[in-house]
Amino acid sequence: MAVVKISRENAKRIELDDGSYLLEMLIDSTAGTKKAMLGVSTFKAGFRSKNIVHEEDELAYIISGRGRLKTPDGEIQYCAGEAIYIPAGTPHIVINDSDEELSMVYVFTYKEYPPTRVLD
Repeated sequence: MAVVKISRENAKRIELDDGSYLLEMLIDSTAGTKKAMLGVSTFKAGFRSKNIVHEEDELAYIISGRGRLKTPDGEIQYCAGEAIYIPAGTPHIVINDSDEELSMVYVFTYKEYPPTRVLD
């Protein structure tokens, strides 16, 4: 298998509420991944996700901005330069309560965006 390079323009874009979006960069359908995927999230100021739970582990690195992650165990604040690990099965809500965009790179231990349930 050859090395694959994907640009933002060729990523699978998923629109979220209020102009926020996900870019699924390295996934099975774009790069032939088999055990992991990589994407970039951009959340507009004021964004609040639904309460979701993924069937796979999630790793995230904050590129810019700051926000909070609400979980059953409490809230975790994060900002640019920090990384987050969300174990599979952990319900969470992504919140950008700042006045700037929040961007993060995310990785799942799955070849595409993993099966995810919405809890609310």
